[in-house]
Amino acid sequence: MEKNFIVIASVTLFCLVSCLKASLAQELEEAFSVTTVKYSTIVSSANSQGYGYVRAIADINKDNFPDIVAAQDRDTAISLGKAGGGIAWYEYIEETKSWTKHIITNETPTNTFNWRADDIGVGDVDKDGDIDIIGVKNDSGDVYWLKNPRLPGDSPGTCPAGIWNAYYIGTNKIGTETEAYVKELEVADMNKDTKLDVVTRTKNRTSIFLQGSTPTSWTKYKTFTLDPYGSTYNGDGMDVGDLDGDTDVDIALNGFWIENGPWIPHNIDSKWYNGQGTQWYDHNSKVQVADINKDNKQDVLISQAEKPGYPVSWYSASDPKGSWTEHKIVERVDYCHTLQVADFDLDGDLDVLAGEMYNRGGTLPEPPQPVIIYKNGGGLLPSWTAQEIFSAGTYSAAVGDIGNDGDIDIVGVQNWDNILIQFWDISVPPFIVTQPKNQTAVVGLKATFSLVAKGTLPLSYQWQKNNTNISGATSASYTAPAVTLTDSGSTFRCIVKNSAGSITSNSATLTVTANNQPTVGTIAPSSGSSTAGTAVNFSTAYSDTNGWQNIQYVYFLISTAATNGANCFYGYYDQNTNKLYLRNDANTAWLGGYVPGSANIIENSYAKLDCANTIVTGSGNTLSVTWRVTFKSTFLGAKNMYLYVKDDSGAYNGWLQKGTWTVR
Repeated sequence: MEKNFIVIASVTLFCLVSCLKASLAQELEEAFSVTTVKYSTIVSSANSQGYGYVRAIADINKDNFPDIVAAQDRDTAISLGKAGGGIAWYEYIEETKSWTKHIITNETPTNTFNWRADDIGVGDVDKDGDIDIIGVKNDSGDVYWLKNPRLPGDSPGTCPAGIWNAYYIGTNKIGTETEAYVKELEVADMNKDTKLDVVTRTKNRTSIFLQGSTPTSWTKYKTFTLDPYGSTYNGDGMDVGDLDGDTDVDIALNGFWIENGPWIPHNIDSKWYNGQGTQWYDHNSKVQVADINKDNKQDVLISQAEKPGYPVSWYSASDPKGSWTEHKIVERVDYCHTLQVADFDLDGDLDVLAGEMYNRGGTLPEPPQPVIIYKNGGGLLPSWTAQEIFSAGTYSAAVGDIGNDGDIDIVGVQNWDNILIQFWDISVPPFIVTQPKNQTAVVGLKATFSLVAKGTLPLSYQWQKNNTNISGATSASYTAPAVTLTDSGSTFRCIVKNSAGSITSNSATLTVTANNQPTVGTIAPSSGSSTAGTAVNFSTAYSDTNGWQNIQYVYFLISTAATNGANCFYGYYDQNTNKLYLRNDANTAWLGGYVPGSANIIENSYAKLDCANTIVTGSGNTLSVTWRVTFKSTFLGAKNMYLYVKDDSGAYNGWLQKGTWTVR
């Protein structure tokens, strides 16, 4: 392994202001007006080999911090004066914010594993809990998967030791072809058997490789020649997703998609695959599948990767097998060889990353070649706010949460001939999604204030009372202890901070009211009789002018005297926990503890309480409990009925007789 260091330039970037939106949408957009971005290149201390041409982000050693998997085409590496290409993974070290390079395959002109592809895949192919790598070797487009050599007993964070064995999946070559260079590679379960399959795209066809009964058994299931609409040259660009909502995975290409099952093409927009020229690069695109407008339908995003003058667009369709509507995110992005979708600003909408290629040997226009995040304004037809994060280009960048800090970071290279890996560590300042609300509490009770904040993790919280810090109040909620009348009118707010900034919430006001004694109401029926074994409904009422929610618990006693809780029916309902109980024969413990409406019977030797048919309701100041009681033959004779109520502040009223009953 080799140690690497990072060169960092930290800048704070201000994004453009989009059209103002109402209410919360406007507040959130304002919250995202500043984003901190740290740009660096991952530089090897012994960089004789080139690793970086294609990249993926995955947690290789299961330490909960995603790493970078990188590969370099051997012939390209040699043309750049390197000893050869190969595959490596860069371990992210959170403690030092640094990287360690681990070589998987080290390519030389004589090495048989000749990496030849424009893409790389990652996934748990063999379902052993570790991330494996899917790649391509040789001009013939031979697809392999490389098994992660971590052992079953390895603890989290243990780096794979040993050889990454390569297992053959299949070839993209047909007949006497001399080349089947793979431009795109996706990993997905294409036949719904819970196993990962592989989809590849070369310059003139798309192929599906299905995993068999074991991860070493594969079948080349389908191959599609990419000329469904009479185009001269189809180019590249591919992603997968459920475009027609039938739960299986379809294939989206540059301007059309292939339906899983019948495997027939459906047009999206022909300008991306027809009419741009006959050169190999004329119809090269970048394609993404995502639900841009949160209508629960997958949309398709497309950019032109190798030519100037084209928009970055997303396409929507009410019927994906019919016509699609183009929505331009931006009118023009030249040589847009990076197109990714992620929630970069953490507002719940998917944003778009679009990046131009860096000038390679003077064949492209002079810089700048901007890399821009377009922030989604929300809604069915979102507006877009641009934030440039870099001005010198990137190539096929990947996105993921490298630091496991809750935000989306970016990994790229400037172009295919620049093997230094770019890393954008993006931090989102805290913003408040749900503000603290005003609270009203009765004297002696508690009052809780809370908020919901987002941003790069970790977030820290400090609550204040009347603009003064409250000791120990450092979580997303704060509960004020037993309040007094002097607390009424106090304001509570919270300061939320992270590495990118801070924000202060709105103030919420506490209103404290005097506690009034609760009262017992009536029993219906208040008199009468029943035979042993017959169920009777007794409706009881309890009141509290501070609101029925202020009632803590109530009792309903049927006995010979209010002081006698033994050998009788003695019911108890706890309003705070919504549980029913019945006293035992000796008056020493409560039985049960069941929710009203639940299929439970609580009984002692004298009566039964049917929880399923006991009904509790609250409205305004009144709590009503209808008790379903069945008396036993051991409880015969004339009895008195009593009620009792206690509130959360400790005030009570009761053991008042409210009726009589006779059990026959």
